[in-house]
Amino acid sequence: MELICPKPTYVIKDAPLYETFEVTAASQNILNVLQAFDFAAEQARTLGKPALLQGIGEALVARVIFYECNKKSGSRLDKTDNYQKTSTVSLRLKNDGLFKFKVDSPYVVGFVELDNKERSRALVQEGYDANCKGKELIKPIKDAFICNLIARARDNNRFAPAIEENPLKLSTAQVKGKSEYGQHPNVVAVFGSVKLGELNASYLNERGYDAGFVCDFTAKDLEVMLKGKEDSAHMRSVGLGYGCSINGIYAYDYFSKDGSARAVVHVDAQKVPVEVPRSS
Repeated sequence: MELICPKPTYVIKDAPLYETFEVTAASQNILNVLQAFDFAAEQARTLGKPALLQGIGEALVARVIFYECNKKSGSRLDKTDNYQKTSTVSLRLKNDGLFKFKVDSPYVVGFVELDNKERSRALVQEGYDANCKGKELIKPIKDAFICNLIARARDNNRFAPAIEENPLKLSTAQVKGKSEYGQHPNVVAVFGSVKLGELNASYLNERGYDAGFVCDFTAKDLEVMLKGKEDSAHMRSVGLGYGCSINGIYAYDYFSKDGSARAVVHVDAQKVPVEVPRSS
């Protein structure tokens, strides 16, 4: 990968999955998800072109390329090693056959990025308000917008079984480019790509982390949380860890939790590509 310094954005070239895209400098302050969406919208106005809040995959790519450049030249990390707020959200629901998931589990979790349109921001506002009151964001799957998010995640192979133990601990050691972490269906679902899962495995292993974690609600948790609400989806924000927990993916992050944010600009009209796993 190659990083070109900001004019006014950083350009990341030859990135796994995304090829070439631009990222802005990180937010000066730590932001909750609602503020992060507004930060990205302000960046779009400043740049005069479409920009979105980073998804978790883009946050990972930025973290790795800034780290590599820092190793080589001592360039600054620009807060890429901070806790990362993203446009990625998680949806948990009962697997009753309605959506025809390719997952054999009574409860499933899926991942999808929100755009910067009014409906997405309204959903983030709902999540923020609920979490600030100590409540959860649980939305009926018959809601057209929620149904669309579920379908997008399903069609991009980003649903996986709800984990059995929290956290899910996976080895980052790679043999011929493959690791338990990078190949695990829950990690692939989070990032939308085996390539990005293995990129993080390699990065974490080099940083001295023998294992990576996915923190989320378990199937038993969901059985209780969705009791009587089997026609609904439970939603949370998704964040990328930092500090001593930099090896963690927080699939059940609060919308109200703070972190660093940055906006991204894709060459192809903001189209975020997704790698579809090949059948074995």
